[in-house]
Amino acid sequence: MFNVGILPKIELHCHLDGSVRLSTLKELGIEEKILPPDLGEDELRDLAEVPDHCPSLVDYLKRFELPLEVMQTEAALARIAHELVEDAAAEGVRYIEIRFAPHLHQKRGLSLNAIISAVVEGTKKGESLTGTRANVILCCMRHLSPEASIELVEAGRPFLGQGVVALDLAGDEQHFPPEAHAEAFEMAKSYGYHRTVHAGETGIVDNIRKSVALLHAERIGHGVSLEKDAVLYADIKAAGIPLEMCPTSNLQTKAAESYETHPLHRCLKDGIRVTLNTDNRTVSNITLSEETKNILSAGLSTAQLKTLYTNAVSVIFDSDQEKQRLMALWPAEL
Repeated sequence: MFNVGILPKIELHCHLDGSVRLSTLKELGIEEKILPPDLGEDELRDLAEVPDHCPSLVDYLKRFELPLEVMQTEAALARIAHELVEDAAAEGVRYIEIRFAPHLHQKRGLSLNAIISAVVEGTKKGESLTGTRANVILCCMRHLSPEASIELVEAGRPFLGQGVVALDLAGDEQHFPPEAHAEAFEMAKSYGYHRTVHAGETGIVDNIRKSVALLHAERIGHGVSLEKDAVLYADIKAAGIPLEMCPTSNLQTKAAESYETHPLHRCLKDGIRVTLNTDNRTVSNITLSEETKNILSAGLSTAQLKTLYTNAVSVIFDSDQEKQRLMALWPAEL
């Protein structure tokens, strides 16, 4: 296999709180007296990373508890954001969209404005240090009220064009359907936000349909259950709506059974605009290079790998000029 590490990469689905450096987690945890000073590496990994055989989605979600505890100050948020850009750049990521839910960082009373500002500051610092382009996606949370989502849309509006590019909806698909947040997404569209929505990750295929029809989703996060509905499958293909797929995370949460049988393969073969992403670099203990190797070992061809890259280039929430820059980075010999 050729050296995946030297290939340019694009990361469109990456959660900030799921991608905190272990060393930073430990340092901030000790400073905040959340962790004992003598915490060992294995103990830290148990808190922050899922095991090789993750028992359930519930177990997976527990790994966000520690990061969220230490991400309650502007300094911590800015630091973690710029470190994530640095880590992504170090493995060849040339463009990244980082998503996070500002409402989850208010335990100490920070305003939404201060939280968004800190993360934008961090991503732009990382961008200036590495040359990797970095943008921010704001996540509404399904379990919060529709009013909270509207509040977030308003809070993020001054940052549009200044680092914030899109709105997302994340959280418990099972108990909180997307239509409750339709008003916020209508507002977001009118303000000029791009829209991407987590949907079809936990088997509820109709959430994909609702996200497109009611939330004006331009991209779908995960979408692994799309195969369950032949009509919707054809509609998504015809509309050219991209899927932000994250195979390792899907295996860990039991949304997919193996790399070989992951829906990415069929969707890509059928011409659906699939992209490859990590979801949560620390929680899943994965990089985009490793994600690429895993899917190549499961039968992806070099030509298909290029298609994944060109798909991602075509659907970034950025300018045509940036798309041209990124497309020019792909090696001519591949």
